[in-house]
Amino acid sequence: MFNKLNRNVILKRSISYDKLFPLTIKSPTNYVINLDKLRKENRQLLLQNRNDSIKTGEINDTYKNLSDDVSRYILYTNTLFNNNIDVGGIDSDPRFNKINDFEFLEEVMDTMEQTDSIRNIEELETMKSNVEESCNDLKTGIERDFENKSFEDSLQKFMKLKYLNNIKNHIDRRIEVVEEMEEN
Repeated sequence: MFNKLNRNVILKRSISYDKLFPLTIKSPTNYVINLDKLRKENRQLLLQNRNDSIKTGEINDTYKNLSDDVSRYILYTNTLFNNNIDVGGIDSDPRFNKINDFEFLEEVMDTMEQTDSIRNIEELETMKSNVEESCNDLKTGIERDFENKSFEDSLQKFMKLKYLNNIKNHIDRRIEVVEEMEEN
């Protein structure tokens, strides 16, 4: 049993996400991905490997990491910059808790406050769309930084992306509250 467990750990370390999902990820720096395409490729890979539980486990783990912006960033930086960052440990890692753009932080706080005062779903959806556009711009910038091997620049963009993802979640929760208010 120990040998089998050990072998699984080694296999997981040797997985190359761009080789496992070559239709979706064209290169190891390809941070901006089409999630629908990834989902379809994942389904296809699972069908092809349905008799191999180890391989399907690897596929599922990699798919889960690639589907999430934060996990994907950690996976990419661990590969591209030989980092050893644990997804669960980023909140305690000082590199992931320092943002020097105070104007951006002020804008985040203002947006959160503004979100709480909006009582119109269309206005909230528009706000969310604007935030998603900013997220997409940051993801493109992160990909460019990966191509240029610039970890520090990518990290600053990633920190902003985390904040914007929090805003999107906050807007989604506010939409639910407004919908409930409209029902009553």
